[in-house]
Amino acid sequence: MTTAIIGGKTTAIGYEDMGRSGDIVLTWGDITRRFWYEFGTGVLVFVSIPDEAGWEKATDIPLAHREEILHFMGRAMVNDRAPGRKYSIEGSFINVL
Repeated sequence: MTTAIIGGKTTAIGYEDMGRSGDIVLTWGDITRRFWYEFGTGVLVFVSIPDEAGWEKATDIPLAHREEILHFMGRAMVNDRAPGRKYSIEGSFINVL
């Protein structure tokens, strides 16, 4: 499990694998949210994330922390599961390329 401090709260990422897909499990303080992922065509993995307009309602995490959390998730996925790869954040997805 990869951890960091974001917005003064311990933030961690874990994985629940279900074959070609699963959940990225994000914990921010006492809040835990799951983000669906799948191995894709054209990208190694894509993760579905709420867009800015729906972020707070879907996650209960302030929008001010969204970008830092998404980059934390992208770096963690590359370090934990896809060394040598890169990630990008595009709209409602984090892509590992």
